[in-house]
Amino acid sequence: IRENKDGTYSVDFYREKPWYKFWGPAYTKETVTVDNQFPTKAGNPEFNDSKGASDTGKKENMWGMVYEKAYAKLHGSYSDIGKGGYPGVAMAEITGKASTTQSSGSTSLEKLAEWEKKGYAIAAGSKRKPSNLGVVGGHAYYILGVDTVNKTVTMGNPWGFKNVTLTEAEFQANYADVYVNTIQQ
Repeated sequence: IRENKDGTYSVDFYREKPWYKFWGPAYTKETVTVDNQFPTKAGNPEFNDSKGASDTGKKENMWGMVYEKAYAKLHGSYSDIGKGGYPGVAMAEITGKASTTQSSGSTSLEKLAEWEKKGYAIAAGSKRKPSNLGVVGGHAYYILGVDTVNKTVTMGNPWGFKNVTLTEAEFQANYADVYVNTIQQ
């Protein structure tokens, strides 16, 4: 994200080339520019409100709202991205590197810890009907941390609440897929 002199923000994304093109780079950079006006409802941001940016007015807390607005513009509108999607696609569009996907059942805590140590971006999609009541169904989470001593993984909810800490078995029971992007955070 770059703040421009006119108060707007420019965000770089990467579009994957169409499946029918056999030449050229896998991803091409596309810059999206947005202003600093965000949709509100009852005076509060209707979408992503990164750590109370609207309350504090701090620019460093606005990155989530800027990214989300730019991503919505890239895809057409907030409603076009509000229907959900796959974290691997979003990570590739942000980093310009392809993400890999594998089932949670074949993903061990040791593997998650290894990827985390390498600085990879890791996300997981919860099952439609998770067994753990603290996990939102059909939702994307990111890895906040892996504790190999206590054998747990803490999953972050991008909505900013309901983060959960799970054992390996609970992780595998509540999440369907794991998405890994090799770019360092």
